[in-house]
Amino acid sequence: MNIVNIKRTIRNTKRLAEIIKVLSAYGFRQVLIDSGIHRLQDLVKEEETKESGRGTADIPKPERFRRVLEELGPTFIKCGQILSTRPDLIPQDWADELKKLQDRCTEVPFTDIYEVLASEFPGRLDLIFASIEETPLAAASMAQVHRATLVGGQQVVIKVLRPDSRQLVEEDMALLETLSQFAEQYFSNLGYSPVSVAKEFSRELSKEINLIYEGQSTDRLRRYFESDANIHFPKVFWPATTRSVLTLEEIHGRLLSTLSPDDLTVAERRAIVAKGTDAVFKQCLRFGFFHADPHPGNIFLQNDGSLCFIDCGMTGQLDRKTTEQLIDLVAGVSKGDIEKLCRVVIELTDTDPSKTDRRDFRADLQHLISHFPNSDLQHLNISTLLSEFFSMLQHYQLQCPSDLLLLTKAL
Repeated sequence: MNIVNIKRTIRNTKRLAEIIKVLSAYGFRQVLIDSGIHRLQDLVKEEETKESGRGTADIPKPERFRRVLEELGPTFIKCGQILSTRPDLIPQDWADELKKLQDRCTEVPFTDIYEVLASEFPGRLDLIFASIEETPLAAASMAQVHRATLVGGQQVVIKVLRPDSRQLVEEDMALLETLSQFAEQYFSNLGYSPVSVAKEFSRELSKEINLIYEGQSTDRLRRYFESDANIHFPKVFWPATTRSVLTLEEIHGRLLSTLSPDDLTVAERRAIVAKGTDAVFKQCLRFGFFHADPHPGNIFLQNDGSLCFIDCGMTGQLDRKTTEQLIDLVAGVSKGDIEKLCRVVIELTDTDPSKTDRRDFRADLQHLISHFPNSDLQHLNISTLLSEFFSMLQHYQLQCPSDLLLLTKAL
């Protein structure tokens, strides 16, 4: 074993010990035992794995789990955010709690950010950027954002990966895949494969640590809407973009998250909702490629009344067949057609048709339909419908395509 592998093994052992310690501290010691992970006990001092008495006994389990993820850092925060969009994997109350995950961190000193930039653009940093503001606009777990000016005079913002974040994520995901093997062996009744889920999360996080993916997604969405005066996506400056640095045009306007109802007239609020809804439905149903996290903190209201979507790191993609199945699902609920809904479930989940013939399954479908009585398509709350539908599938341990589940977040 060479010295690099030895160092990595030591780091992984320490990180695994930290994971076990934090889980134990927040009252999940029994899970470690039930999953077989306690067999790694010799990696951690016995006293470190005991309940630490942090006063968590009266705190609900979902909240304790959220705190575990926040304490373990960027990789686990991101995994939790992805998990919050997967009601087929966890109960809805857990998903709701994970939506509260905070992705804010202390600022990285500009000297460290500058080192990343100099490494990404060796010998030519001054040929690309005329100036870079040292005070960040935002600091998150994976990256930090700074305002800058290109040599050509364009005002831009640069998103820079935090030093060592790529290495941390890669090592954490390798550990999670190992832990998922224990979970798969000891929990046979989950209704899904922990190993497959870990690999899926690993694929998603690999995009988070390669900013070229986000640039490509931003560019793709910008092209889709380039003839739409109401919807915009930032321009990507590719000569100033690498795996660790994403350079985008600076957007001028107000983030929707900073506006209160009193800041806008009723007509302006209705216009924002109409434009935003139109943009999301076009992405999902016409283009089959969508921004999966369009919350108010990711949308600018520009001076001309148009909307600009930012932070395209999380996207989803629906093929034509899945889009048609989604339309059939909505139509089945709208028309109260149980047979159509059963066919949709079979097609989406690849389940045995006999499962949908069960009396309790059909009764639950009828119960789902009853929540949307006489709903025409125009007034049907599709987001609520999908959330309830996926929660029902989770009860029966059925899984849908992950991108379709991301759609609930987009809507």
